[in-house]
Amino acid sequence: MSSNASHPVRLLPVAVTVFVAVFVVQAPLVFNPGYFAADELQWWARADVTRAADLPWLAWGDVSAFQYRPLTFNLWLLLAWAFAATPWIMHAAFVALGATNTALLGAVMLRFGASQRATLAACLAFASNPYVVYTHGWTATLADLLVVLAGLGSVLLSRSIGPDASPRQSNTALLVILVLVALALMAKESAVVLPVLLAAAAWRTRNPRFSALVVVTSAVLVLAYLGLRWPVLAQAGSADPAYAWSADRMPRRVLEYLLFPAMPPLLEAAPVLAKSAARIAAAGVVLCAFLAALASANRWLPVAWLVLQLGLLAPVLVLGIAYNHYAYMASTAAIAIPALAWSSLPRPARIVVCVAAAITALHGMQVMFAMHRVGVAEQAFHSALAAAVHDAQGQPLRITATDPSAAWMLQRFVNAVPAWRGTSLHAVSIAATPAQATHRMDADGRLRAVTPDDAL
Repeated sequence: MSSNASHPVRLLPVAVTVFVAVFVVQAPLVFNPGYFAADELQWWARADVTRAADLPWLAWGDVSAFQYRPLTFNLWLLLAWAFAATPWIMHAAFVALGATNTALLGAVMLRFGASQRATLAACLAFASNPYVVYTHGWTATLADLLVVLAGLGSVLLSRSIGPDASPRQSNTALLVILVLVALALMAKESAVVLPVLLAAAAWRTRNPRFSALVVVTSAVLVLAYLGLRWPVLAQAGSADPAYAWSADRMPRRVLEYLLFPAMPPLLEAAPVLAKSAARIAAAGVVLCAFLAALASANRWLPVAWLVLQLGLLAPVLVLGIAYNHYAYMASTAAIAIPALAWSSLPRPARIVVCVAAAITALHGMQVMFAMHRVGVAEQAFHSALAAAVHDAQGQPLRITATDPSAAWMLQRFVNAVPAWRGTSLHAVSIAATPAQATHRMDADGRLRAVTPDDAL
């Protein structure tokens, strides 16, 4: 495969450096003693079998399934079976996948001509982005990690084929790219936007013909996938109201996704527009200043940045809630574009970009430590809950949060979780009212039985 001769020398050291740096930056995610939400606990319970052969594998050929994600679900089962009982290993596996994606992003930026210094700085900015931190720290986001892994791998391979590549090299690269896109489609439906990412990768390509072929053939593959899956996807709202479509939601979702990075210390993007007008305005000022800084390099650059963000977010803009991990792929472009424009930015614009990056990184660190605190609380809660279930001898346990601000954590710890480390939780529920509770969960996850004094 044809490429600039300096690239092989530069790519590997930078990739290794980035991989290690992500583990350092995201160490609180790795050394998290617990989990963030019910999804992880549910899959751990499914995977709680003696042998891998006994896992409830999902069928690869059932395209009529509501969520056709056999690659994600089967790999998730395997990871949960192998690592979930030791949370820090499970978290390390997810951070390793995220670090691989970050290293690939660095390699892609180098392929586009970014300097090593700008690439390393951009990779650190990516690793500290709140969307990225959230995705790497929640072990229910395997699908998003896999889609971006396939997408960045495809982009890197596409950029590696120069005009002097042989037909065999080009054909092999095209086949590998299509396999990666197909695997991504078996990981999550959001992979339908990969042709958009590959089209962006064709910018100033050394081999326009090959890049066009990649975009067209990947788009055909996506259309074939949609043809197979459309009867199910069109009725997604009937299967799960969370996936109901409405174009009317798009303006709100766009604002939520664009403003959230500049709104520390919010944990999630969903409540962005419920915050004060002053906070929303401040985030808007940061966003506009950032876009104006990009415009100082090229007046069309902020337009390209926004178009690519909207293109990569397109499938989720019609949904009812903005979820952080949905913006993971868009974050790759959000970080890469200013890194590629860095050498063309005047000093004042660089200062603005650095300030915006610092705000975003501060937000990411706050999200990281918040997720760690939730993990600590989850571990304490379920350890105490297992003991309480044993002591209750089959009697129902109804739990309420001591502090109403922790009710969301209790909901995520209990919702549809059938078991924890072999202890059945079928007798456990959230109390309809505090007066009906048999136990209370404190904000740090500690569980205590309700006493007559609590009713006073």
